[in-house]
Amino acid sequence: MASIIGWKDRASDLGWRLITSPLTIGVYIGVAIWIAFLASAKTGIPAHILMAAEFLLVIFVDPPERLAKLRELRRGSALRQRQRRSGA
Repeated sequence: MASIIGWKDRASDLGWRLITSPLTIGVYIGVAIWIAFLASAKTGIPAHILMAAEFLLVIFVDPPERLAKLRELRRGSALRQRQRRSGA
């Protein structure tokens, strides 16, 4: 049973490392550009204006950093719950 839990933790850690890597900012920018093209087709707003706005939004929001903070918050709350259950 402990090996299954360990495997899940390793898989979870790998997933979090992949989505919070500094190199994934390119993926987030690519998704934002794709959304700009789709929004441009629907709204008629020129794609280059939407691409610039979404590029700046991704750069200022910094998804990898926010996801890393979210992970730390979740880990902290999970550790506190484990401590409460164990009575430590």
